[in-house]
Amino acid sequence: MQEKLRDAWKVNSNERENDAIKKWLIEKGISNRGDRLLILWSRFSGKNGDIHIEHDTSYFGIRQIIDRAVDMYDAIMITGDKAYQTERRDTGWRKKDDSKKRGHQFDEIAEEVKNRVGVSKVFNITEFWNDEDSNELPKWGGNTRMGQFKLYEYFETHFKEVKHLGFRSGNLEVMAMLGYKVLYMEEYGSIGGERMAKWNDKRGKILDEKGISKETRLDIGYQRILLNVLPTRTGKYLQDKKAEIVKEVTERIKGMDEEEKNELVRKDKIRNKRNKIRKEETEEEVYKRVIKEEIDKEVYKRIKEEKNRPTIFYSR
Repeated sequence: MQEKLRDAWKVNSNERENDAIKKWLIEKGISNRGDRLLILWSRFSGKNGDIHIEHDTSYFGIRQIIDRAVDMYDAIMITGDKAYQTERRDTGWRKKDDSKKRGHQFDEIAEEVKNRVGVSKVFNITEFWNDEDSNELPKWGGNTRMGQFKLYEYFETHFKEVKHLGFRSGNLEVMAMLGYKVLYMEEYGSIGGERMAKWNDKRGKILDEKGISKETRLDIGYQRILLNVLPTRTGKYLQDKKAEIVKEVTERIKGMDEEEKNELVRKDKIRNKRNKIRKEETEEEVYKRVIKEEIDKEVYKRIKEEKNRPTIFYSR
């Protein structure tokens, strides 16, 4: 399966493309080989209107990780999103697609580390696909969605050990499916967290059932790191608000009479009458799952309403 994905997404580069990648890295002053490489993923899609704003990047958090990791790695790359779209160093800059004027904090972090250790070890390659100053980028397709993968494959083959670290996101899922070592962070009780945890929790059982021996299994390389506290002010606010909502909704559902609870279970059976896994559940398992789903549904709805309060989430 992994090989099919890699072929479909054209991850592997030919000699000409690899040469173009190397030249691009050299012209940017970026390490192109070594022993250990850490790739930190920046995420601001939540502040740009997408889901899970609580998983957006903290500049202070990135700085803390780098301070702890800089002596353990030959190079650290910061990739992904530069910053959220409304952020500018100067109030006169308002062009939404001008990525050059965002994410300056990562450049400052890299410069701080260079001044401290005496050598460049941290490199800001966020939104490298928008680099219009290089003739080398288009030669390996780095300015296209599919071509971007070739850079990470180049790192994988030119460093002895590569790790990707960031908050849970679709980009990190892709990296894991391509066979790279991925460590993703999220808080305890994260909405949707159980879905991704199943990648590891149920994988062994599924492969056993398919008769695939342990010796021939490819490592999925997708490791979950659970956090007690989220790093951003937005994340902390939502985390506290979610705890309040969970408590409130749990008490309300527990206060339902038997007829109301049975009605929830009845509707669930109608929705899942063709689901074989659901049919195998005991009555008690159905009841517990339905109550949990009702709580999750209400929490998701209420948290979404909280996210529409811009004065909370866009203060600097």
